[in-house]
Amino acid sequence: MQIQDMFIQSRNNPALAAEAQRVSNIMQGFDPVLATSYQKADPNQVYTVSLGNTYHLRHDRALGVVLNANYYQRTEDIYNAERNQYSLYQGVVTGNTAIYSPLHIANFTTPDYPRLGKYLSYRENTGRKTLNYGGLAGLTYRFNARNEIQGQFVGTRGAESEASNLTGAWQNTGLAYPVYNVINQLRMTHRSFDTYNLQGEHQPFNTSWSPKISYNLSTSRSKQTDPDFRSSDLANLHTVRYADPDGVGIGTDTYAFVAGLVHGVGGDNGQVIVADPNGRQFRELVENNYNAKVDITESLRIGQQKQTFKFGGNYLKRDRTFSENILGLPGTTLGGGDLGILNAVGGDINKLVSPTYIGLQNPSGYDNEGQPRVGGFLYQIRKAPNNYKGSYETRAFYGMVDTKLTKDLRLIGGVRFESTDISAHVDTANVYVPASLSAITGLKNESASYSTSKPDTRYVEDYKPYYSFNMVYAGLQNMNLRLAYSTSLARPELRELTNIYEFDPFQFAVIGGNPDLKNQLTRSMDFRWEWFTNPGEVLAASVFAKTIEHPLQRVFMYQSQGNQSTAPEFPLIIYQNDVNKGHVYGVELEARRDLGKLFRPLHNFFLGANILFDVSTIDKNAARLDAARINDRRAPATSPVFEQAPYSFNAYIDYANARTGTTITTSFNMVGARLIQVQLDGTPDLYDRPAPILDLVFSQKLGRRFLVRGYAKNILNPDFRQVYTNPGNNGKYHGTTYIYRQFNRGTEYSLGLTYKLF
Repeated sequence: MQIQDMFIQSRNNPALAAEAQRVSNIMQGFDPVLATSYQKADPNQVYTVSLGNTYHLRHDRALGVVLNANYYQRTEDIYNAERNQYSLYQGVVTGNTAIYSPLHIANFTTPDYPRLGKYLSYRENTGRKTLNYGGLAGLTYRFNARNEIQGQFVGTRGAESEASNLTGAWQNTGLAYPVYNVINQLRMTHRSFDTYNLQGEHQPFNTSWSPKISYNLSTSRSKQTDPDFRSSDLANLHTVRYADPDGVGIGTDTYAFVAGLVHGVGGDNGQVIVADPNGRQFRELVENNYNAKVDITESLRIGQQKQTFKFGGNYLKRDRTFSENILGLPGTTLGGGDLGILNAVGGDINKLVSPTYIGLQNPSGYDNEGQPRVGGFLYQIRKAPNNYKGSYETRAFYGMVDTKLTKDLRLIGGVRFESTDISAHVDTANVYVPASLSAITGLKNESASYSTSKPDTRYVEDYKPYYSFNMVYAGLQNMNLRLAYSTSLARPELRELTNIYEFDPFQFAVIGGNPDLKNQLTRSMDFRWEWFTNPGEVLAASVFAKTIEHPLQRVFMYQSQGNQSTAPEFPLIIYQNDVNKGHVYGVELEARRDLGKLFRPLHNFFLGANILFDVSTIDKNAARLDAARINDRRAPATSPVFEQAPYSFNAYIDYANARTGTTITTSFNMVGARLIQVQLDGTPDLYDRPAPILDLVFSQKLGRRFLVRGYAKNILNPDFRQVYTNPGNNGKYHGTTYIYRQFNRGTEYSLGLTYKLF
């Protein structure tokens, strides 16, 4: 309101008039582009210069120097990809009563005949250009053969521009005319990263029993800024029709910005929060990292065997600050202004933010004597609800032993104690709250907010032990037998715990935090047999089992008010810990063979392969099973563990000819279907489908100085597909394929030249 008041009062005050004109020029100077467009991409480029040397000094001392500078530019594109959202509900709600049809469950969907209705369908086009440049400087000083210290600095600067467009429509709306939906995002990100590292290795005494001490101290600072992140979500009720093929159009197009609601942010199912994806955002993320690590190793000879004892500790601290301010667009809940302006420009969102409508206008429009200076739409800086500060701290210390119980039997084992302390505070002070929030819900006795009611998050785990034991038997000729047991943890990320939210147009959902997350605990056991048939060759087989407690998984939640809704009720995507345990059992086979041993003309070829098969299972918790059987009473009561593939296959052929200086590697990889998102809205879970990946990498020496390198990646260019399905149905749901997302990455080719100065 201060800016508006200044503009109104500026007519009678020269100083205010000058300031109003300055502010208007700034507003009109913003790039008047909200929609995406295509342009020709530059070739990917990588340039690197490296210099290193060791200078030998007196008394066995030495100084090592390493310098490196690099430049990297890469363009990626997803062209005409497919995205769909299936739902039990049909209809259309946009937050605008002019484009509205009540939500309802389609009559073709019953628990006896499970089917999914397509709610939204899009074509996706996304382009991304990344540029990075940086350098490394390192010094190493060797006092003597027992003591050495190193220091490094790594600094990078970079930027990334990304444009995304989703063009599609609501399906099965119940209206007589189509309702189109166009989502655009334009983002330019600036990044900087600096890290300083000091490490050393020391042996205080020149004796066989002297301990060895190694340490590493590092600190880093990273910063990421989005100076003008533009996002828009536009609905269009297209009622234009024609009397005959050459007739004059009858009817109009009605446009509206989509804004909606989300339930359950931060675990509070009673809270309703407004999510408006339309605006220009300024975002900044700053993170400082501090890490210290020390290890002490003592080796002793007891009898005829060497025994090694190792102790150490590790400390990690991260401090993060995230800030965000929003400039609302004309006609939105955040921007205000004339709600009809979008229809006045015919849905042209670029025109909407052009100088024609932004800032001070031609004086002839308001220059009658005595009238205030009003002008066009004025951007107002709104504090977003996602400003937060957080810290992530872990501490650990350990002890381990590497001992030979006999000549052929070796035990490596130890215990590690770790603690976790993660906290965050969301700044909810002075967050802008649109005046009409209560009205937008359209529900009796229900009001909406714009920020969380639970701003503080704290997760603390005191020191807990984690074990690792490996027994290795080498008594068989050229063979090893290994039995291993370990426990490990996976921590939630700070962003996953923090009670903030952000609209993701690609999922038509809100990504939120969950302050109730805890560490995941994994207990693993495996037995491995290895046979080293020849130098560089191996045959190996393993069996393994894992139990996972509090498994972390990505969850899609949807709490709809059904036909009472007048605004889109965006689903909420968060991470949760499942209350049930996950179990994984499997086998792994590995081989590497020198083909020249089988057939002499192939003496420069090596063939390698790795195959893994496993079975993973977890009982669906009560909420998950109830949701799955809303639409399908025969839905299975178990599922695979989150992101656990049932198989993976890797194979490669290496060709290395030292005489000609030629190396060629051809590799193939395929991973089985993985659960990537748990659905709690009545639709089946999301799985990604297997995609075969074939790559080729080569290098060729040209004389003593030149080296040519190149590669061809993703040669087969398969479809990458994510689908709604139940496990074991080959990607189908009751015989039908329901595609959530499908795209191609394209084949990438590279050719480079290296010149060695010395």
